This record gives sequence, structure tokens and C-alpha cells, in this order.
Amino acid sequence: MFALSVTVLLTYTYMGMVFDLDALPASVTVRHREGGERQVDVSHRGGLPGFMRVEPDGVLTAPEFPGNTFYNTLGNFLLNPRAGLWCADFRTGDVLQMTGDVRFGSHGDATFVQAEQYWQFVPRRIVRRRKALRQRWTLFEDGWSPNSLDMGTWEII
Repeated sequence: MFALSVTVLLTYTYMGMVFDLDALPASVTVRHREGGERQVDVSHRGGLPGFMRVEPDGVLTAPEFPGNTFYNTLGNFLLNPRAGLWCADFRTGDVLQMTGDVRFGSHGDATFVQAEQYWQFVPRRIVRRRKALRQRWTLFEDGWSPNSLDMGTWEII
């Protein structure tokens, strides 16, 4: 069984989990016109640890890297700015599930070398599930994807 914590604030522990991320599934629900049914788009975002920046007010800033140039997730965020993020610490098995709102534009006092644009996530509800993942993973030494290494890191401007 796992312990459950619910909050609306990013505590230092949660900030540490976000900062350590190298991969992040982001989801958005889109209501399609035909029949009114809803569909969920889940897209992977990734980079080196720290690619998700935690702003002083708890807002998360994400760089948008060059990809397939379809911009499906960004377009869906424009249609419905409510989103969910799933953050896993594969060493401990802890998971953060966050729901909130997406906004565009700002990247504060830093820039990301390969980013084409930025989006921000304003958490509204954060659920931490301790030891929710049964399996554990560790990164091999020098185990980073060359693609992640090419994306760079945040630089103060």
C-alpha cells in the first residue's frame, strides 16, 4: 500500500522531484466537435534533469523543443488550457500527479538553448503517492540519450 498526500503547493520535496525529472508525460483533454466526445492527448516531454523549471511562485516552466512540428499538444493546450502532469521518481517509486492550467509566453530570467517556445503549468492540485511504482530503475553512468544532451540546459539571461 502507498501513502497519499494532497496539496495545492509545491513543497521543497515536490520541487526536488520536479527538478530531477528527465521525462514527463503531459496530458490534456480535448472536447471534439463531432458528438461532443472527449479524447485525451498524452505527450512525452524530456531533457536533462532540470528541464522543467520551478519558478519562485511554484509555477513550472517547460521549454518546447523542436520535434515533429505538428504542435498537437500546444494546440490542444490552446483549445483547453487545463492539463495533467505525471512525475515519477523511479528510484523511490514515488509519483506526483498534478492538475492545473497552462499558459504561454514567459520564461522569466532564463532561456533554454534549444527551446523554440515555452509553456507554463500552474498547479491547482498535487497528489503525491509514495512508493506507488512497484519497480525501481536507476540510470546507468553516462546513460543519457544523445538527444537529451543536445537540448542543453537553462541559462540565466
